[in-house]
Amino acid sequence: MKDLLANSLLPFVPSGKDYEASRRLFAELGFEERWESDGYAGFRNGGAEFILQRFDDEHFAQNFMVRLNVDDLDRWWDRISQKSLDRTYPGVRFSGPTNHP
Repeated sequence: MKDLLANSLLPFVPSGKDYEASRRLFAELGFEERWESDGYAGFRNGGAEFILQRFDDEHFAQNFMVRLNVDDLDRWWDRISQKSLDRTYPGVRFSGPTNHP
């Protein structure tokens, strides 16, 4: 259905308790902050884009997951895991590459 073809989808990602720390975390993950205004920040890395929103809801955050597709997962994971971001940003969880059916 070419008349319903979407060009992109920009999800709003909740920041959790610390909006500024979330901004720093995504920058450390290689995302460029393109703009920021009144509790919203647009990020991009290659073709991946999202809007970080100053929003904290514990129930929502416990269920929120993101899948990031990269060209070389092992290399990406090696670089990210060396940063020990889970120690710098308490409450942030990373899981290494896993095969799923």
